[in-house]
Amino acid sequence: MLPECSVATMSLSPPQPEWLPSQPLLMTARVETIQGDTGRYAPGPAGETRLFGHFPRPWPFHYGCLPGVVSTGDESVLPGPEGEIFDWIDAVICGGDFQAGQRAECRLVGIALRADGDHKLLSVATDAAEFGAVRTPDDLPQSVCGTVGDWFARQGISYEFAGPDRAWSVLEESIAAGGVPVNRYRCAGAVVLHEDQVLLLERPERDELRLPKGHVEAGESLEDAARRETREESGLRGLDSVSCLGTVRNLFHHDQRLWLRDETYFLLRWRGKRTRKGEQQFQRRWVRLEEAEALLTFASERHFARQATRAPW
Repeated sequence: MLPECSVATMSLSPPQPEWLPSQPLLMTARVETIQGDTGRYAPGPAGETRLFGHFPRPWPFHYGCLPGVVSTGDESVLPGPEGEIFDWIDAVICGGDFQAGQRAECRLVGIALRADGDHKLLSVATDAAEFGAVRTPDDLPQSVCGTVGDWFARQGISYEFAGPDRAWSVLEESIAAGGVPVNRYRCAGAVVLHEDQVLLLERPERDELRLPKGHVEAGESLEDAARRETREESGLRGLDSVSCLGTVRNLFHHDQRLWLRDETYFLLRWRGKRTRKGEQQFQRRWVRLEEAEALLTFASERHFARQATRAPW
């Protein structure tokens, strides 16, 4: 379970409102083998993608790893870009159109637990519509779980499948044991409605379309942070709260660190008056709510735009 909407801490929470699905963990994996292939690729010393091995047969899914999260198993180690040795935890990635070596935005749905600790995360690509309803390993196609299970069985290794809560517990243990620095922080944002349109912020120098969002300051509630960030970035005043859209947890590796960010979003309604100039890097853009998901740059924000279409308002 992820943190509730009313507290600015990393504590656990009771369930969200019934109209919200279970809160997802989004993670950025690195693709090593693409669906239907056998070659396994990793970054070379100059950052290039290079072949370092083959699987005995092609997989019905993409296969990769979660950089920065060290596997507790002892299967094999890979050379890093600077010659260092690591063994990142492996990840099965269902859906999506990727190339070997590419970063893949995924949603965690479970884990295949091995007796020797060399576990495999089970995930779906965030933009794979055919896997949008998948919440646990039980929802995955038999070709996926069957292949993973057969892989273990051929090696005489016992295993079991478990859901996203157990997978997150394993990830926390691996993060704690891995020695990679971790930055944990919370941020809050908003989906702002005005009549049948939603506010997007355009950042031309980065080619981004995004929602208002920012860090939660000390002593500030999540809702207050969401309203303040919206005012600062967009210049809009006269904002009414409608509901909380839930929390998404993001896990990614950047600049030799792991980053763990909890994003909580609120549905706000703008009364149509009182505007000021927003932060210089942003330009306000209004689009129809049903169009917003396809336009937004970041996976977590697309998730909240989708939640807004389901929320009572």
